[in-house]
Amino acid sequence: MTEADWLACTDPQWMLNRLHGRASDRKFRLFAVACCTRLWHWFEDERSRQAVLAAERFADGRCSAADLAGAREVAWAAVRGKGWHLAREVGQATASRAATLTAYLARSFVGADRSAAEQQAQVRLLRDIWRPRPPLLEPAVLAWGGRAVVRTALGIYEEGAFADLPILADALEEAGCTESALLDHLRGPGPHVRGCWAVDLILGRS
Repeated sequence: MTEADWLACTDPQWMLNRLHGRASDRKFRLFAVACCTRLWHWFEDERSRQAVLAAERFADGRCSAADLAGAREVAWAAVRGKGWHLAREVGQATASRAATLTAYLARSFVGADRSAAEQQAQVRLLRDIWRPRPPLLEPAVLAWGGRAVVRTALGIYEEGAFADLPILADALEEAGCTESALLDHLRGPGPHVRGCWAVDLILGRS
């Protein structure tokens, strides 16, 4: 898979298939969470929403496997008999299940007239979360200003303040970064979510 292939593709299933063995379970889990967040209005029961949020916390090591399992089972009880169980699926999503989960999202949570639009939204999320050949950052850029760039990126990530990513791009430029792919992505329209490849690059996360 070339970077040109990745940037030109409009099929999330193809993209997910190419990520097997390349992207981490964390990336796949955060992608599933981002897809659910787009369809938040479908999660009428708060227990289902909490399961999605637990999956997000687990991806970043902020809750235990036991906590995640508990949230998943509570969500399963909340939706049992309704014919769908996405919150439970997201709780246990891994790389091997990501392609199936994507198809499930498009089929079960949007009507036929919106399925194509939802799949393109998933394509944009995948491009935000993963890039085949991300640029390299010089250690001096990360160390600049007492690690100001890293601190800014961490604050944005923890607060979910992705509208502030252009500020992060400005900080990178002040630190001497000239990587256009990175700067353009941070200043681009997004969507930007937890797992964004550019923020992960700065924070050293995979």
